[in-house]
Amino acid sequence: MTIIELIKLIKPIPELFIGIHNIFCLEAFINGWHYRDTKEDVKASILYKEFYEWLRKRYNMRDSRGWANILYYKFETEEKALDEFFILFNIFYHCCPLKINNCSLK
Repeated sequence: MTIIELIKLIKPIPELFIGIHNIFCLEAFINGWHYRDTKEDVKASILYKEFYEWLRKRYNMRDSRGWANILYYKFETEEKALDEFFILFNIFYHCCPLKINNCSLK
């Protein structure tokens, strides 16, 4: 399973996976999922590098906040930041030439 497939799985009902509707719960879940087996190629750079850099450019962020902290900073609540994560990741995925295993977030 790639990170895109994981996000697609979580998106409809995040609370089934992360318990609380919160951007930092999602971040912790994804980090734990990713680091469970660092040898598996889950295409994590899409989230940790490409999406992160895309967010930094989109919001003109020059500090070292991670992707979850950028969203929290911009949307001011953990719940709203989570909602916006799925919207923005979808926009990012469809506007950038990053197609992994023909996954779609629709």
